[in-house]
Amino acid sequence: MPNLKVLAINFTQVYGDISVFANLTKLVYIDLTQTGYAQITGDIGVFENHNLEKFNAFRSQLYGDIGKCFKSSSNVWEIRLQDTQISGSVNSLANKTKLRNLYVNNTNVSGDASSLNNLPNLTTFNYANSKVTGTWD
Repeated sequence: MPNLKVLAINFTQVYGDISVFANLTKLVYIDLTQTGYAQITGDIGVFENHNLEKFNAFRSQLYGDIGKCFKSSSNVWEIRLQDTQISGSVNSLANKTKLRNLYVNNTNVSGDASSLNNLPNLTTFNYANSKVTGTWD
């Protein structure tokens, strides 16, 4: 599976730690949506060397720093991490110019919403019930 680009195990009964996917460095799309009941856990930092484009993991048992996870993801356009234990600062995403959709509501993510005001493609940014402050225009 070293050439795997899409990992979609959403709404499944799979369980375990996401660290088993750390060596799949060609992944560009990960969907772990609503796997909380199935107990997929782990630190999203294992994907720090991946160039992810889309990451959906809302209502999962994942945690870790959002900045570390997307450090190498220059092509990321969608991040959906609402209702998780994700933390870190949205300020770390200020250089992700392809980012269109960002959902960090109901997380421990912090930072200043205005740090993303210069992202030309960002059309959706939900940070309700997070630790993000300020205003996004």
